[in-house]
Amino acid sequence: MKSTLIKLCLLLAFTMLAAQLYSCDKIKAIPGSIAGQVLDVNGVGMGFVSVAIIDENGTEVTRQTTNNEGGFFIKELKTGTYSVEIWNMGTQKLNILSDNATDIGLGIGKTVTIDITVEIPPKE
Repeated sequence: MKSTLIKLCLLLAFTMLAAQLYSCDKIKAIPGSIAGQVLDVNGVGMGFVSVAIIDENGTEVTRQTTNNEGGFFIKELKTGTYSVEIWNMGTQKLNILSDNATDIGLGIGKTVTIDITVEIPPKE
């Protein structure tokens, strides 16, 4: 009787552990987001510039154009570390002055909000 009870308890404990591990995989799949605003050196929102999200390997994951006030919201990003590049008209990379555009740690289901100050580099 005792051995049957012990086996039943072990089976129940194993089942609960397996359920926890299965649910952890599902939780890790919950995407995160990066939101914010792109501002010029005067603090004015820069509308219609491209915000590129770069993963840890230096690969562009996605790109989105800011709204007319410089705002952006990029969702469906996997957990990881990202950086941001800002492009004017999709062809000219802008200089990022703020220090929050790199090493953006995105956790499970987390939304990170950043304001990015940029300057347009002088034409050569």
